[in-house]
Amino acid sequence: MPIAKHMRALYPANWKEISRRIRFERAGGKCEVCGVADGARGYRDAAGKFFEDGSIGEMDSPYLVNPRPKTQDPRPIKIVLTVAHLDHNPANNNDGNLKALCQRCHNKHDGAHRARNAARTRRSKRAAPIPFPYAVRCNHCTLDLGKISGPGFFGQRILCGACFISSLDGQKPLLPATTEAAK
Repeated sequence: MPIAKHMRALYPANWKEISRRIRFERAGGKCEVCGVADGARGYRDAAGKFFEDGSIGEMDSPYLVNPRPKTQDPRPIKIVLTVAHLDHNPANNNDGNLKALCQRCHNKHDGAHRARNAARTRRSKRAAPIPFPYAVRCNHCTLDLGKISGPGFFGQRILCGACFISSLDGQKPLLPATTEAAK
């Protein structure tokens, strides 16, 4: 699987050598789950069984992944071995945490992890604050209320606490006390 740009710093400088050793020396160039060989060309049925390119006539399943129109054979796929981190932590490169997997097995392994990340991303987008903080002042007495970065203040009348309370009582809002009046 390609390494995302924001994740590259978590991988060691010798990641290519580690990956090559796991895929070809330890796994012998085959997926450690389903046993399909790196570089093999062929077809998968709906159950995930792989058929070499020349064995299309031996298929016992009429349901193929990515089929072409019924008058033609399905499109062949090329197997590419990748190395998966079993704990999804790219900084943990112990041999026991790494496994050589084909595309299908790697996607099955990462499925629940990707679903959790997608749900987290959707939640964060729903609750995302306005991207820039802006100053808020009381519309009546112009008291500075600070900076707000949350949604919901555009086009609304904003009052400080004193002006808001006095407006509820039906009174004219009070102005903040000056230093002379406080003496």
